Amino acid sequence: MADSGTEAGPSDAPIPYLYAISLNLKNGGKLVFGELAHYGPGMLQDYAQLFALASSEQARYALELLGMKRRIANKYACPCGCGVRLGRCRFRHRLLPLRRLASRGCPLGRIRWEE
Repeated sequence: MADSGTEAGPSDAPIPYLYAISLNLKNGGKLVFGELAHYGPGMLQDYAQLFALASSEQARYALELLGMKRRIANKYACPCGCGVRLGRCRFRHRLLPLRRLASRGCPLGRIRWEE
């Protein structure tokens, strides 16, 4: 990358959160990208952004589906709101890599998100 004399932007940072924190520590003030709510609601907001979903409720439903066996979860409605079941929607490709990381007994659907 050529040096243009300007600071690197958030798209150049490997993790936008760390970029925002470094700016906050350097300049003070509010976080550049805003701040998530704390505890469960903030986690759901973060998952909604991660899954590119419109609401925290859709993210909660996606996490419940991740906690199920794939053959069972694929029969439920897709959390993206398209109206088809998860097994037929392209959204399943967003969940598949995460499904490989979680164990079968992962209690994502039983977590209390309210605090």
